[in-house]
Amino acid sequence: MGQKLIRMFWAIDRSLGGERPPTRTQKFAARHPLGLAAGIAIASGGFFFALSDESLPDALVTGLVGGVLRRRQLPGHSFGRR
Repeated sequence: MGQKLIRMFWAIDRSLGGERPPTRTQKFAARHPLGLAAGIAIASGGFFFALSDESLPDALVTGLVGGVLRRRQLPGHSFGRR
């Protein structure tokens, strides 16, 4: 049973492209995780702020408080730790 499960895992991995080398985009994301995360956060924050009907200070405070609370809820996050 164990060997069959391992073979099935590797078959699925191969079918999803596990043997191919990483693309340029994947390499960039692996080399610059914080920059990529910051860019995505700024873009999505700007998008949601543009859709909101609140004033600037209220929206910024709400976003910062929500982000801090969400970060504390994530189990096992290691952002900023070594």
